[in-house]
Amino acid sequence: MPEYHEALSWFHTTLRDKVTRRVVWVRNGNAWEVRAVPVDGNWRNSYATGVVLYAQSTNRQWLVWAADLPVIPQRGDRIIENVRGVNVIHEVLSGDGEPDWSWADYEHKFLVVRTRMIGS
Repeated sequence: MPEYHEALSWFHTTLRDKVTRRVVWVRNGNAWEVRAVPVDGNWRNSYATGVVLYAQSTNRQWLVWAADLPVIPQRGDRIIENVRGVNVIHEVLSGDGEPDWSWADYEHKFLVVRTRMIGS
C-alpha cells in the first residue's frame, strides 16, 4: 500500500502547488488567503440536430485546501477571487439541497465548498 499513499501524496502536492489559485476567505470582518480550485458552472451540450447549447450558472464549487482555512465553512462566508483585476464575490450557499460544504477526500485535505456568485 505504500505506492498508493505515495501517489496520493504526489497528487495532493501537485494539485495544491500547480492548480490552486489564491483567493480571500472572509467571515465577520476576518480574512484569510487560501488556496482553492474553482469548479466552473459552465455547461456545453450538443444535440443530434447540431444545436449546441452553452449555459453558465452563478453556482460554483471550490476545492479548498483545508490546511489554509482556520475555520469550518458556514453559510454566509465569502470567497473573493480576482479575475483580471476585478474582485468577484461568492457566498457560501448551496441552495441545491446539498450541504454547503463536505470533505473531498477521506484524508480531509480538501473541502468541497458550494457557493453562489453574488457580485463583483
